[in-house]
Amino acid sequence: MKTRYILLVLVTMLICFILALQFFVYESARAVREISHGISQEFKNAFDTTPLITVNNRVVVSESHAIAELATASRTLSTETTLTSTWLHSTKTISVRGVFVGKAGFDLNESVKIDLRTTSKQVTITLPEPKILSVEMTQSEITDQQGGIVNWLSPDDYQAALKQLNDVAKQQLVASSIQQAAKDEMEKRIRAMAALKGLPVKIQYEPGPIIIRKLE
Repeated sequence: MKTRYILLVLVTMLICFILALQFFVYESARAVREISHGISQEFKNAFDTTPLITVNNRVVVSESHAIAELATASRTLSTETTLTSTWLHSTKTISVRGVFVGKAGFDLNESVKIDLRTTSKQVTITLPEPKILSVEMTQSEITDQQGGIVNWLSPDDYQAALKQLNDVAKQQLVASSIQQAAKDEMEKRIRAMAALKGLPVKIQYEPGPIIIRKLE
């Protein structure tokens, strides 16, 4: 009789434990789902795009895109160059200076992925590598010019010098820290999202080459 009573108590305790565990798992999963939809809405409001969100590798929110690119950093730089050409031992030169505005950011046509884990509520956000989106010349001037005896300057020389100036500006922008600045600003905006407050957030980037877009 005593053994039966003890067995009944143990079975009852086991059933209560299973029910409590199921309730805990359900509540935890529901909380993570609520977090994921909150993140989705904040991304939509902030970046006009919806990331691919998974919970324990299961898709809960599909991605969508409304805009192609998002610039998160800009830089103004002053550049100068000299174009030299020699023909029949006659040399002509033209020096030009220009001011450029470069922008770097993210191509949101590439996937933004967010994965949440119900056990730890760890949030892993995977972004595409930032790109240089544009380089625009806002002003230019000829600082020096000299034609040769038989090798005269022409309007085409000025256009060639501007093209060379533009190429130099692109190279300077690529060598600068503008892409890191784009990362820093994007991460700042993401970590400021209310849905992520108090959660461990890991931000990583899809590996890829540096690509310059829309520079012509």
